[in-house]
Amino acid sequence: MMKWQRFILLLTILLLVVGCGAIDTKAAAPQPTTMEVTRSSVIAQNHLPPFSRTITDAGAVQRLYTAAQNLPKTRVQRWMCPLPSTIVYHVQFLEGKTVLQQWNMDAIGCAVVMLHKGDLRRVNSAFVSLFAKTIGLTKLY
Repeated sequence: MMKWQRFILLLTILLLVVGCGAIDTKAAAPQPTTMEVTRSSVIAQNHLPPFSRTITDAGAVQRLYTAAQNLPKTRVQRWMCPLPSTIVYHVQFLEGKTVLQQWNMDAIGCAVVMLHKGDLRRVNSAFVSLFAKTIGLTKLY
């Protein structure tokens, strides 16, 4: 009887040791650490100066990146936009020097972010405010 008790105790300890040493083999998703932003305008009447900025606050960059991924998907048709797309922000998210994602945000007009070709997200006032704050502007146009 003692041999079985020792065997069960040893087996339990062995399972605990093996279980504690287990590692998660799933690689963590890359997280951006830097964001590069430029603004373009297709009409001269906007009178906007050129804009280009690199954001290196990793926490702020990751908050905006996550917020963009969580925006609701939309199927905006160009003819449904209240204004033509005249001011566009071009954004690159990087981890070190590796580009993780590039997207364009229509500042007026359709008020959408195109995360990937065919993946349009509807922006809301909270997102626009976060975007402006992250890039250091009080307004986008």
